[in-house]
Amino acid sequence: MAHVMNLTETLSLAFHSMVYLAERRGPRPCSAREIGDHFGATEPLVTKTLQRLLRTGLIRSCKGPGGGYSLVVPPEEVSLLSIAEAVEGPLKSQGCALKGCNRPPCPVKGLVDAVTERVSQELASKTLAELVECFHGEEETATECTLKHRRRRKKAA
Repeated sequence: MAHVMNLTETLSLAFHSMVYLAERRGPRPCSAREIGDHFGATEPLVTKTLQRLLRTGLIRSCKGPGGGYSLVVPPEEVSLLSIAEAVEGPLKSQGCALKGCNRPPCPVKGLVDAVTERVSQELASKTLAELVECFHGEEETATECTLKHRRRRKKAA
């Protein structure tokens, strides 16, 4: 079966870079080269991605020797949706992909709209801190980590 949803390389790099910055909070910022070397990404792609995050105020940059990027907002307050929208813009449904579809309302468009809304809700409900924890947790899969956080939120509610 084909992939239903693919993350762009830029979005995947944004999530990984934000985890990297969250793990290294401290007095020394991280350079784009350091992040690129860690993830095997080119420095220009990392810089472009970090510039998008910078414009939203999630991170800051320091110029000069020893400069780089660091988190501004605590990881617990950063939703994954805010990261996604910083680099990709607002999530929008593409609706039905058939140009010749002339069936109003198209049931496929309704399905795609619903899936897009669910993805948006899922990203809005997860924080950078939870993603960092999933990188270091004992769960075998991201799904297990997600389910653990969902159960934790239900108990707190």
